[in-house]
Amino acid sequence: AGVVFGWTSLAQVLAKRGVGCDGDNCSGQAGIFAFIFTLGTIGNYTSNLPFGLLLDTRGPQACCVLAALVQLTGALAMYAHAAGGESLVPAYIGFFLLGFGGPGVQKATFHMAHLFPSASGSLIAASTALFDGGSVIFALFYSLTDAGSLDLETCWLGYAGAVLLVLASGAVLWPSAPFEPPPDTDVDAVFGNPDDDTATA
Repeated sequence: AGVVFGWTSLAQVLAKRGVGCDGDNCSGQAGIFAFIFTLGTIGNYTSNLPFGLLLDTRGPQACCVLAALVQLTGALAMYAHAAGGESLVPAYIGFFLLGFGGPGVQKATFHMAHLFPSASGSLIAASTALFDGGSVIFALFYSLTDAGSLDLETCWLGYAGAVLLVLASGAVLWPSAPFEPPPDTDVDAVFGNPDDDTATA
């Protein structure tokens, strides 16, 4: 969701670069930007089901790695657009892929809350907030490019590098099966465990 929420800052960077303009004529820019934003939003909301299914069938490691690969491809497509010039196709594809991959990386973290069952709700809420807070990345893009500290191409390479770290950590550190919640011992104590021979009828 950070991609969607951060669009305003990124759009300002693209506008300063004249993206969507034909020379000095920028009358079509708003429509182009609206289309790019729509693609990112569609990707962000339609990927929840396929990544949810992948998480259930293949586990968090596969979910994280595939989602990070999608995001990495999107970041490199956005870099290609920034470095390549006129064609908007890389931007269309790139922003869609950035939006599509994000929920997969996020969903792969939810099972970690099972390690701390007394705080699982808080941990899932914190994970959601942090991913939404990813919108600050594009605000940083704006600040750095506006100040002349970095160009947009370098910003996208840095973004791709961060996603590459997520990909590597998912492939090396993430478990292939999700952590399971501990048994509810309180319920067993009150109602008895049907598998326990000492349970009373």
